Amino acid sequence: MKSILTIFTLIVTCLAPLPAAEQESHDQLDVRLVAEVTAVNPGQPFYMGVLFDLEDHWHIYWKNPGDAGLQPEFDWHLPDGFSINEIEWPYPEKIMVSGLANYGYEHEVLLMAKILPPSDLQPGKQINVGVSVKWLVCREVCIPGEAHLNTTLPVSTGPVFPDDRWVQKFSDFRTRHPLVTSDWNITGSIADSLIILQIQNPDWYRSDFKELIFFPDQEEIIANAGRQAFSQKYNGYTLKIPLSDMRMTNPDSISGVLVAQEGWRGIDSEKALWINLDLAVRDTQDDSSLTGIGLALLFAFIGGIILNIMPCVLPVLSLKILGFVQQAGEDRRKVFSHGLIFTAGVVSSFVILALLLIILRGGGQELGWGFQLQSPEFIMILSAFLFLFGLNLFGVFEIGTSVMGAGQRLAGKGGWFGSFMSGVTATIVATPCTAPFMGSALGFALTQSNTISLLIFAFLGLGMAFPYLLLSAAPGLLKFVPKPGQWMESLKQFMGFLLLATVIWLIWVFGIQTDIDSVAILLVVLLGSGLGAWIIGRWTQLTLPAVRRHLLRILAIGIILSSISLGLGNISASQATGMPSQSADGIQWEQYSMEKLKSGLDQGRPVFIDFTAAWCLSCQVNERLAFGSEEVQQKLADLNFLMLKADWTNRDKNITRALAGYGRNSVPLYVIHTGPDMNKKVILPEIISPAIVLEYLEEIEK
Repeated sequence: MKSILTIFTLIVTCLAPLPAAEQESHDQLDVRLVAEVTAVNPGQPFYMGVLFDLEDHWHIYWKNPGDAGLQPEFDWHLPDGFSINEIEWPYPEKIMVSGLANYGYEHEVLLMAKILPPSDLQPGKQINVGVSVKWLVCREVCIPGEAHLNTTLPVSTGPVFPDDRWVQKFSDFRTRHPLVTSDWNITGSIADSLIILQIQNPDWYRSDFKELIFFPDQEEIIANAGRQAFSQKYNGYTLKIPLSDMRMTNPDSISGVLVAQEGWRGIDSEKALWINLDLAVRDTQDDSSLTGIGLALLFAFIGGIILNIMPCVLPVLSLKILGFVQQAGEDRRKVFSHGLIFTAGVVSSFVILALLLIILRGGGQELGWGFQLQSPEFIMILSAFLFLFGLNLFGVFEIGTSVMGAGQRLAGKGGWFGSFMSGVTATIVATPCTAPFMGSALGFALTQSNTISLLIFAFLGLGMAFPYLLLSAAPGLLKFVPKPGQWMESLKQFMGFLLLATVIWLIWVFGIQTDIDSVAILLVVLLGSGLGAWIIGRWTQLTLPAVRRHLLRILAIGIILSSISLGLGNISASQATGMPSQSADGIQWEQYSMEKLKSGLDQGRPVFIDFTAAWCLSCQVNERLAFGSEEVQQKLADLNFLMLKADWTNRDKNITRALAGYGRNSVPLYVIHTGPDMNKKVILPEIISPAIVLEYLEEIEK
């Protein structure tokens, strides 16, 4: 009988739950029940929480776990008369696992709640607080776990002190709790399969958001793994959130957490803001002046065609003209192949530049189309490149002569490379300009998905290459090109002067961006590049021994690269200079700022904004033609216009943001505001003349 009782006691002991502890350790995490205070006062709320300390690469889940997972569950065991509020969830992070987007926490998280004790607690007693916790912890695999945690706290009527072991943890994780109220103006709408949040900052806010991400309270509302498209506007931000394909219907409202690392009340403030918004149904055509992707592609294609006659591209047309001349009379198949290769050079260059732009913008850089010419380093390299091209046209050296001597097969490869590089060169020089139709297409492109953006830029390149491709596909049109002859050498050298004129223009832009010392350095770079080119042309002929040719070629290339490298390392920082109140066109210009724009509108003055850049030849031509007109100047003065010039020659995030606010990311752009309402505006065409400007001004006068 005694043995039976012993066995029964052992069985009961094994089946009984283990006594709860303050901490439990598991293979993937440690979990602990912690209190913020060392004692409890009757009727005074206090915080307790469950602290998860996770192994590397393991995570637990937020209240909305995302595409997969389960949130932790808490079953609190409190003394009589006590109550507890809901868990206060810190904002989560997005954790990608096998293509699924989960919302949760890695490393460490404290999930706390406020406990409300009764006012009739007896001092001197101990209270016992327990909690049963269940969780799902995941890496590539998921493992469920649970713990039974318990702790005791004394009841006191004296001062209550924070527990030094945990007070910092509570403080740190409180900063991750979302703000519930703020001065931010946020509205939401639905367009097609997107939730569109318009976020307008309060006047006192001085930081700049680089990215926003939204975490919804509700499951299966948004596509958790989808790209949330963030863009900046002159008076705030836009966030486009793709809806889930699993939703049964479009939601009427949405709630959740918006996270901005810069803080919603400034640096080091709360990074999360809780929102609860009704969603209006929005006409998708309101998002852009374009009515769809097809029209955007058409505009990009037309803009690319027109780009061939823009001032930025005219200097490199010489390269294409020479190509037509050299191909006249050649095999039709070969001519068309050159056309395809040139087209590939143009299109691939546009796509690569667009991809770089998208990557940099995704990384927080505020850039627009033509951004490469905002870099003095890039201008130095481009100047050296075009200078060498000009020397080649003058005959100082020949590209590919040794290759041609090596055999017909290698010579053919050199020809393809030349056609490809001709397309690359045309693209590099063309991108600072914006042709008609092109501005709207580019502005639309950078508000779309990366795939659509790249497709629009590819059509822009295809449009630019189209005339060349058409002529190469129909060689009969080449009969209008004069036959090859001795005159070609003279034409070739004359075209070299056009490239040198382009170099002079680049030096002028470079000087505006830097200073006179840096201009001298650039000239030294060109001198070194010319010396290297002369060595190649003078001392690497096929008549010399091969070893000497190779050594001299290496020396020449070394001189060119060393010159460029030394130049890049010695460019002075650009100096910010005030813009004169009156420019050469006789108009009283003021430097653009949002404050000046708002001040002018508040005073009841119409405002004309000229978004321009020194490297944009279209801008320079427009300004000399349109604003140089005495009739235009007089009309602007009569109407008391405030004339603001937004000079984008150097990178300026305020101007980039202002351009984005008008749906553009390139110059030229001309905007007229005519009333206190910022939305009451007129955008002029990219190409303007005195007649066009006067027509718009007369409409305003009515």
